[in-house]
Amino acid sequence: MIVQNETLALFQAFLNEVRLKKPSLVQLRHRPISEEYAFHGDYDFTLPQEQREAFLTLLFEMASDAAIAFGVDQTKSGKLKLLLYDTESPAFITLEIWNHLQVHDPEGKSLKRIFWEDLAPMLGAAESGRMILPFPIEALYYLSHLYTKNKRLDAEEVSRRVAYYLQETGARREEIIAALFRGLPSRGVKAVAHEENRELMVLGILRGRGDKTRYWEEKRARFLEEWPVSG
Repeated sequence: MIVQNETLALFQAFLNEVRLKKPSLVQLRHRPISEEYAFHGDYDFTLPQEQREAFLTLLFEMASDAAIAFGVDQTKSGKLKLLLYDTESPAFITLEIWNHLQVHDPEGKSLKRIFWEDLAPMLGAAESGRMILPFPIEALYYLSHLYTKNKRLDAEEVSRRVAYYLQETGARREEIIAALFRGLPSRGVKAVAHEENRELMVLGILRGRGDKTRYWEEKRARFLEEWPVSG
């Protein structure tokens, strides 16, 4: 009989419970939830700021019941890092929880974040009932992420994800997005990211610098995030 890793089982159960309790936790990038992947790298999610307390309370309750140790690290207000520790080894599962999506546009024509308020109307639901990014937005944002975080195309996890999105865009007949992924090796991440950001701006998810309301909201948020978190 195959015995499932206890920490991985907690992670899966927690995500299922989040679906039932309705915190708006949304995974940002494709990463299988399996023992092969769980204990190296990290899982990235977005969650609105006002739901953090309920989210952390649920995690505390479930981890305590399962006798699984966990840690919470917050170095700035826009991001939480959660660690779920393995019971049999020094390994752990890492979750990074953002209240916004970071963006760096190569030509500086967009704001530097996607706000939850602009993203929320676009969200859908998977068969499991979990909230998800629509696939075209997830794929486009991954291209943006490659430039924002200065990712190398030959890195193992990047190669795996690019192959996944290439396969999925082809299967779903998302030809414009598929062409962007196919162009990465020849055109480079920078050129593709600028074109992809334009697509996100057309969708109304990413705002241009001319949007003065969001521009000043971003300024305020970034100012607050630069203050060290007390405690």
